[in-house]
Amino acid sequence: MTIREEEPAMPNEILITGGYVVTFDDALGDVPGGDVRVLDGVTPQMTGYGYGPAVLTGISLKHTPADIYAGTLWGALQALDAGITTIGDWAHALQSADHADADLRGLRESGIRGVFFYGGPGPASTDPNPPHPLDARRMRDEQFPADSDTGGPGGHRAHGEPGTHAGPGAHAGPGKHGRLRMGMALRGPCFTMVHEVALHQRDMLRLATLSGAEVLGLADQTGSLTPGKQADIAVVDLRSPHLDGFGDPVAMLGLGAGPADVETVLVGGEFAKRDGVLAGPHATEARALMHETQDRLRATIG
Repeated sequence: MTIREEEPAMPNEILITGGYVVTFDDALGDVPGGDVRVLDGVTPQMTGYGYGPAVLTGISLKHTPADIYAGTLWGALQALDAGITTIGDWAHALQSADHADADLRGLRESGIRGVFFYGGPGPASTDPNPPHPLDARRMRDEQFPADSDTGGPGGHRAHGEPGTHAGPGAHAGPGKHGRLRMGMALRGPCFTMVHEVALHQRDMLRLATLSGAEVLGLADQTGSLTPGKQADIAVVDLRSPHLDGFGDPVAMLGLGAGPADVETVLVGGEFAKRDGVLAGPHATEARALMHETQDRLRATIG
């Protein structure tokens, strides 16, 4: 986010750019990638660039495979730092096979569990409504071969065929990567309206754990601390002043805890975070790579 005071023409003007604007104005709503212009102490104007032109057909086209690797690795480590042991990676910036391989490499080296969803935009195509990239087959057969001959859970052969559309429940087996599976991400509109419902704090925690695992098709492995499942565990320190005193640990987790409160994280019984610090051989390298990518992209887009 950038804050700039306009001088000298309009000395009382401040322009805040590049943020996610939460207006709490029912008519305006939230404005992703929006600007806020402050003139004489008031906010007369807001603009929003939109996710599509700013990201999908904008900066993402400038991502190299190295950028994809750096961003995926650091993002997965950020999730682990926050106590998130399993993710669905909706990979939609895969312009080539090298980009796809780099994304998977970042996931694998982070140590996180999850599903790699092969999305768009894929290689260039003359088809105005292109199917899934043909490279998805190559990725499936090379990196996730366990179910490519049998059809796999949920009929994987159909989901692996370009031109089909599948949601997060469709995936191949773990293949060569143990904690990772592959699925096909939707290409095109994929958001639906959600009706307002009353949820208890325990409901929210369940949505973030077991329900998420169910959606990803991983509930037989993770999502609950059930004997026989993988040891994916987050240890949260509830003794901090901003958490101590609620009385209900579940309420404290759902309403007040953040990444800084996560003391230890285990994925499959292996430490991903220990004593408040990310563990593993890639944590330091990942931070440096992220900053290198960030600096290069900022220089590229001006």
